[in-house]
Amino acid sequence: MSFSLTLLELTVLLSELLGLYAVCPEHEKGMYQRDRPLITPERLLAHLDALGPRKGTRLVRRALAMACVRSGSPRETKLSLRLSLRPELGGYGLNILSMNEPVEVERIHDRLKKGARRPDILIAGPGQPGQGRRVAAVEYNGRDHDTPRQIAEDAKRTNELVAVDIPEFVVRREQYGDLDYMDGLVERIREKIGLPRQVRGAELRARLRRLRWELYQELELIDGITWAGRERERERRDAAVSGWDVVPADAYGLA
Repeated sequence: MSFSLTLLELTVLLSELLGLYAVCPEHEKGMYQRDRPLITPERLLAHLDALGPRKGTRLVRRALAMACVRSGSPRETKLSLRLSLRPELGGYGLNILSMNEPVEVERIHDRLKKGARRPDILIAGPGQPGQGRRVAAVEYNGRDHDTPRQIAEDAKRTNELVAVDIPEFVVRREQYGDLDYMDGLVERIREKIGLPRQVRGAELRARLRRLRWELYQELELIDGITWAGRERERERRDAAVSGWDVVPADAYGLA
């Protein structure tokens, strides 16, 4: 697949193989859940080592370094990539500590009873001397979270995480495509995990914002079934040659 996919498409594909879901258009939800990933990063790296310096392996290694591990859905993958990819690739550059891994909490109705929550995305801040890293949870709430029962369960999860000093940020489907909202949300996340405020010139801010929008748009076109990223790259290059003001594909990691 590395011969025909862009780097971003390959990253999304690897995130599915390393994740807890499988894209399936015939399914009611467009996917079904897995109990465990098809492969781990360690097994894939061992396979690449066994292949040696064959064509395509270098691109797979690059994609693997950016791919999500234990993502629970295509939307979680895309949100995680937007949060974690480097700014020059259109991301926010946050450190994803884990996805859907258990975090020990105390049950709200019984403080003597321990339990576990599995945040969609757990983000870690910088380490402090003699102290642990500050973390924040990010949840993506799609249509499945609109039922009264799920709303109540989500509230329990939020309260139990906050009770153990893990702030939780929720991204709804209506907010995911709002770049201004996402920019503001990430600033709040950065504050909570102890990252310094970013100081950038107006020209750089505008360029990075444009790359964030380009990344969002390209991710929306990746459905896990059809892989047309390279064709879109060619169209962008042709448009640029024709005089259109288009960001080159390789500027945000798609080449």
